[in-house]
Order: sequence, then structure tokens, then C-alpha cells
Amino acid sequence: MRYPWNSNKISRFVSTPGCPANRRFGRVKEERESLCYFQVICWAIMSTDLCNMKDGRRLKLESHRTLKIDIDGLCTAIDDNSWEHYYYLSLETGEIVFISDYMDEEEAEKLRSEIDGNLNHYKPIPRAEPYEGYEDMADFIRTVEDERLRELLEVAINGKGAFRRFKDVLTRYADERENWFRFKDDKVRQRALEWLESIGVSLENG
Repeated sequence: MRYPWNSNKISRFVSTPGCPANRRFGRVKEERESLCYFQVICWAIMSTDLCNMKDGRRLKLESHRTLKIDIDGLCTAIDDNSWEHYYYLSLETGEIVFISDYMDEEEAEKLRSEIDGNLNHYKPIPRAEPYEGYEDMADFIRTVEDERLRELLEVAINGKGAFRRFKDVLTRYADERENWFRFKDDKVRQRALEWLESIGVSLENG
């Protein structure tokens, strides 16, 4: 069968910029190219994420270290709320470095220079926040079985000067005072261990 149109003319017609068919075919081509480009981008992003996840796990494993640390000394550092005292943990030796505004100026400057020159080897030990001390008192009160004492302590921690009043009440109850010291020590130790974990450090056994 012969068709009344010329295939060469059709080709020239379709290739004309204003031709509807050309616009349609061009749009399909662009959509296919866009889809392919989108797929390539997605693949690249997924590959990068996987690499980052692997690198992150590798970095975490490499950065984790086990150190011999004086845990009691670390607890003392965390519980010291004096703004004139500064504590740092050596990530190489586990040593706790103490700097005070009242120590020999030359010695303090030497320690600061050592730390400033090796920032990757030292971590500043955080101070306990004031609200944490208040929460410790509130948590301890819940463990007190003596109803009268519990009421006195609840009144004591309300308002300014709560910690001083709390201690004053406990001075009249020797057994509960000792319980408070043990309770507080356990809380501080827990914070110390949580902080070590957050910076990728484990305590060396023994």
C-alpha cells in the first residue's frame, strides 16, 4: 500500500521546533533524562550515606579507648562546684589534671600551655549542674521511710538555701545522714561513668 505522504517530509516536519509532535517527543526525552539523573543522584546519596555510616562506625571503634582512671578523683572533680577550680582528663594516660586560680602562677601557666597545645589529648571535666544536686535531694527524700523526717526534708528543699537546710535537718539523724552520703556518692559515680561513655572511654579493670 502506498501512503499519500512522503516520509522525508514527515521527518522534516517533526524536526521543526514548533511541531507538536516534536514538543511531545522532546518532553518525553527530557523526562527520561531527568529520571535517569534523579536515579543517579539517589544512588550517589545512598552510597555516600553508607560510606559515612561505615566510616562513623570505624571512627567510633578507633576512638574508643580504655584507661586506668582514678574514679574517686573523677567524682571529686565533677562534684566540685568551685569556679576557681578546673579539671581535665588526659585521654592518653587517664590522669586527672587539676588547675586552680590559687596555685602557683608559673605552674598553672605551664599546665594550661600543655593542655592548649594538645587539645585532642585532654577533655575538660564537666561540673555537676545545680539542678542535678536538687534532683539528688528530691530522689533521696523518696527513699526515706521515716514519715516525719521525709516531711521535714521536703520543706527544707523548698526555696533559696535548700541544700544548707537539707544538711541541717540530716545532722539530727545520723543514720539517714550516712545514707545520704552513700546515695550522693552513687549518683556522682553514675554521672562520671555516663560522661566517660559519652566521650568513648571505658575504665580499665583492676
